[in-house]
Amino acid sequence: MEIERTVNIYRDNHSFSVNYISWEHDKSDEQIKIYDTYKISILITDGLTAVINNKILKNMGGDILFFRPNELHYGRFLRKGTHEYIDFHIPVDFFDRFADKSKFAFIFEDTDEKRINYIRPSVDDAGRILQNAERIKKLSEKDDYMSAVELYKILLDTILFCAEEYPRQKEAYVTERIPPCVTGCVEYVSKNYADSILLSDIARQSGCSVTYLSRKFKEHLGITVYDYIMKYRITMAQKSLRSGKNVTETCYSCGFSDCSGFIQAFKKIVGTTPHKYKADAERLE
Repeated sequence: MEIERTVNIYRDNHSFSVNYISWEHDKSDEQIKIYDTYKISILITDGLTAVINNKILKNMGGDILFFRPNELHYGRFLRKGTHEYIDFHIPVDFFDRFADKSKFAFIFEDTDEKRINYIRPSVDDAGRILQNAERIKKLSEKDDYMSAVELYKILLDTILFCAEEYPRQKEAYVTERIPPCVTGCVEYVSKNYADSILLSDIARQSGCSVTYLSRKFKEHLGITVYDYIMKYRITMAQKSLRSGKNVTETCYSCGFSDCSGFIQAFKKIVGTTPHKYKADAERLE
């Protein structure tokens, strides 16, 4: 059973959305995603591996993930069963209303190569975060002013907690035990998706065989290297179309060699043609 409830909160004519999501998933991979807003996710259940830009994270219930606009992330469900999480979508000008925005916005705007995208709380803090998540689940069933105010307060409390914890966790960050060939492959794709990519080139750069790279990539990310490259390119194509580029420009700038193949792949993954996707995006602006 799939449950998805969305609450829109308005402040000074700016809309924040809070989504409670509960999905029954097989062990599988998710789509590569990017957003036009800031996003904070509270994980209620465990069993999710996240690829955020070039970093691979194995997440637990109580973890908080955060993303800036157009920051790529991809998830893999490590177990079959119900997966629950909360998503906050926040307008990009949200922090402009703070007297000192740098005290809070830096968790999204940090451009250091050691930037992290998550907070792993202590046991006590995780308990409080999960209590907040349960409260959000109940509030998302309502549609009244006081519920919206409480949801907004929980959002502010979550941002404050992340801002306080971020420097310490960034300093203590340790990469998960993922083989270097896998993390190197993720980084290689992010830098070279617009060009022709050969597994032999990635393997040679990683100092391993194509067979070893393919096996380890599938083992840790649950997806083949080829499928990951395709999903990455389609995600970047969505971004390109939303930015105003036409279908032909998008096709060749995202690593496809012909438009018919691009359109076919786009429709298979996104569920609609790039022409219609672009038109729908322009209509919603």
